[in-house]
Amino acid sequence: MEAVEGATSLVERAHASSSGRVYDVLATAPPLAQPVRVVQALHKLQAATVFGGIRLVNRSASRLIDGCQQLALALDGTAADNHGAPSETVRCAPSQAAVTPLRSDAMGTGAWLRDSALALLNGAFGDHLERQHSALATPMTVRHQGKALSLNGSALAAALPHASGRLCLFIHGLACTEWTFSYDAERLYADPCVNYGTLLARDLGMTPLYLRYNSGRHISHNGQQLARVLQQLVDHYPVPIDELVLIGHSMGGLLARSACYYGPHDGWVKKLRRVICLGSPHLGAPLEQASHMLSLVLRSIDTMGTQIPGHILNARSSGIKDLRFGYILDEDWLGASAEACDDRSRRDVPFVEHADYYFVAGTISEDPSSTMATLLGDVLVRPKSAAGVHQRPLRSIPFAAERGATAAGLSHLRLANHPLVYQHIVRWCRAP
Repeated sequence: MEAVEGATSLVERAHASSSGRVYDVLATAPPLAQPVRVVQALHKLQAATVFGGIRLVNRSASRLIDGCQQLALALDGTAADNHGAPSETVRCAPSQAAVTPLRSDAMGTGAWLRDSALALLNGAFGDHLERQHSALATPMTVRHQGKALSLNGSALAAALPHASGRLCLFIHGLACTEWTFSYDAERLYADPCVNYGTLLARDLGMTPLYLRYNSGRHISHNGQQLARVLQQLVDHYPVPIDELVLIGHSMGGLLARSACYYGPHDGWVKKLRRVICLGSPHLGAPLEQASHMLSLVLRSIDTMGTQIPGHILNARSSGIKDLRFGYILDEDWLGASAEACDDRSRRDVPFVEHADYYFVAGTISEDPSSTMATLLGDVLVRPKSAAGVHQRPLRSIPFAAERGATAAGLSHLRLANHPLVYQHIVRWCRAP
């Protein structure tokens, strides 16, 4: 509905601009000047009535749909948090089935379609949904077995009866959900339930949890909220925590770094041992940079055919725009022009001193040293951005060289669940 509102405003402005130029030309003839202005005033009144009617209908429909959504959520109850994978198709080993019901073969089911559609909507316009207090805006939740956890002592104890002191939180990327971490599992492992979480539970006795959040918000806003959520989780976790590991895919890695910055004195940070970033655009993503340049060019040309698509493109969410240069702090985007074409406003953010930081960079080329690998990376993120290597060394993200890996032959999404990547994750998590 907000898209209709925005599109209406764009068409209205373009209509006023183009018609105004016609009237201005006609009014240059002295005999026509006065009648042209009278006709122009009537035209403006008629146009205002038409566009006002469109807005009235749109807002009424929006209220009706929002009310229906709220009612559906109330009636659905906890079922809205359940992924609902068919029980008759479960082939997971008992120990793995007890950890998480995320399934690669759930693609196409009603639950998967619902979650994916909401994730896509939030990724594209999540900041707008939040400002409108829409029921479609995804709240930040910690999830286990397909359900959002209540972060209080009794609820966590009931939901995690076998919780271990080694806790791992997985953070998805832009326009995704925790379903991402089960991608292609059946083909890769001959079991649709296998993912990094189930493997770490099997191999190292870790307890995996998953974060779901509105990826259209500023990364810094989500980072501040994640810091609070982690503190609440640690405060009420059923057993003492010996080790906390954050594993973020794509935007998720930036979100983890942001939370670490905003919670340096919180109790949860003292438990943090590792931050692992999988294909995260620490220095920005080429696709967002290209989208930004295209939007600038289109909006600089004063025609209806360029202004409308330019403004539509520029309406992409704050979360997407943060990926232009890897902004993870409020000061990054607050101190930058909305039209910035360089990363001068990006602050240098130190790592938590007692935690180890790791990265995985993907390349679609089997040869990570090839030109294709350098230019395209995993299609969405280039290797130097994933590794935090800036052309000016002092602006680089301070990853240690020995704490990084390149996954050759893997595209961006495949980094979220693949044996080649897991061998690095489990090796790093085994390290003292």
